[in-house]
Amino acid sequence: MFNKRINSIQEWFCIEDILENGTIITKENSRVKILKVEPINFFLRSEMEKEVILNSYKNIFKSINFDIQIIIQSTKEDLSSNINYIKSKNEESLNIESSRAKILNNYIEYIESLNQIKKSNNKNFYIVVKEKSEQNQIEEKISKIKELLERCGNKSLEINSKEEIIKIIDSFYKIRRIE
Repeated sequence: MFNKRINSIQEWFCIEDILENGTIITKENSRVKILKVEPINFFLRSEMEKEVILNSYKNIFKSINFDIQIIIQSTKEDLSSNINYIKSKNEESLNIESSRAKILNNYIEYIESLNQIKKSNNKNFYIVVKEKSEQNQIEEKISKIKELLERCGNKSLEINSKEEIIKIIDSFYKIRRIE
């Protein structure tokens, strides 16, 4: 009745292979590397620091002459373990002054309300670099981006293992299935 052929994921998924060093080889024979970027808390900075950081980011985009992709992954966090930890610390110090206990209890209630309405997010930031030629050129591009990010105050980590790349790719597909 239905003669429609169902294609496997391998037929449309653009990844040909993932090397042990974390390099992704695409079906078009390009190489892809991923940097995980640790964010800075921009809103805790002074106005002058914010301006310097923004100018540093502008310089990044002016100074790179190759394509990059920036991916932000936002996931809901379960704060139950944090709540339990704070409650245990609160119970350990039962003899603390009542004003401090009141503040801790209010804080616990606040975190519990965030947890209930799922308003707590964790964000992961990635920069993806794709190169159509030799491996050493992609390494140069990654080094340049890391150096430029350091000037902005960001730490970055090059994903150098096959297992970590697989976890990252899998996490994006899990999020899509859940939503």
